[in-house]
Amino acid sequence: MLSLAFPLHAPIAKCWRLNTRLLAYKDILAESDVAITQYLEANESPEVSAATLWEPLKAVIRWKFIAIVARLNKVRQTKRQQLEDEIRTLEATHSRSGSLERRRQIATLCKQLRALDGDRAEYALLRTK
Repeated sequence: MLSLAFPLHAPIAKCWRLNTRLLAYKDILAESDVAITQYLEANESPEVSAATLWEPLKAVIRWKFIAIVARLNKVRQTKRQQLEDEIRTLEATHSRSGSLERRRQIATLCKQLRALDGDRAEYALLRTK
């Protein structure tokens, strides 16, 4: 078996890219606008050039969106866990009773769970090159 290894060739670090779907939400835009305004109020002065302000501002914007995405992922994960727990509970009661109403509730919850997974899959497809 032939193996090629290049010790001087380090793997390229994954570059951060803005999830442009976040820009569709007004509350997220407002939150980032507040962060930008606070940064400019604290750092803008006549002695500081626009170029000098711009580089750290990019880092502030990046940090803000990373924090927002982390928060949204945590909310999504909590919602997913909650739906899975409810489905498990309803399936247990459905197996004992065989109620048609329970079956409908399970189907509704499964649909919500698929929608959650569908959003994530759609985003993954958009990110592929």
